[in-house]
Amino acid sequence: MRKTTFTLQDINFDEAQAQLNALPGYTDNVFKDNRWKFKKQRGNIINIDFNDLLDISIKHPDWPLANMVDWVLLTKRLWLSLANVTTPNLYASRLAGIKLFWAAMAHYSITQLNRDNSFEIFTYLLTHSWWMGGSKNNPTIKSYTLFSVTAQIKAWKQELEELRLDFISRNLTEAVVNRQLKNLIPELTDNELTYRDWTQGEVTTC
Repeated sequence: MRKTTFTLQDINFDEAQAQLNALPGYTDNVFKDNRWKFKKQRGNIINIDFNDLLDISIKHPDWPLANMVDWVLLTKRLWLSLANVTTPNLYASRLAGIKLFWAAMAHYSITQLNRDNSFEIFTYLLTHSWWMGGSKNNPTIKSYTLFSVTAQIKAWKQELEELRLDFISRNLTEAVVNRQLKNLIPELTDNELTYRDWTQGEVTTC
């Protein structure tokens, strides 16, 4: 049975803490804290902050999922699964991508990303960034590289399925995602860019 809730009872805290401890750059972080710090190889500090997720239900009172999920806990769990297979340099980008995904879902008040609404959600992810605790509109679409780094749709889907959360439909395959992006890029750029242009590094205003 699929579910739409995620609370304290869904977390094995010992296991989660062990995952956190094993990450490169770990600096005595505690899973239950909402702000973690990591060190890059050269000693630079990376801040991973979950506090801006505490007021989702206040910011989006009409979103059906707003009060059904502990968004801090779920985001921590999702982020750990991504951080486990990346480098500290990408920790912050991975977190920003997850937060922006929740913001997109809340903006359109949807409970599942699927084929029917993916056009709107991908448009939001391409034209917005997470900055200073919230979503902001960009003057240009994201580059292919930045979109790929932040919008980890396949990885999100796999981890959410493991948690038995039905927030991304099974019918939203990688082929469907790519097909939507091929249609979206020309539309968002008034046909100034093709999908191929975009994947080769070109960007333009929305």
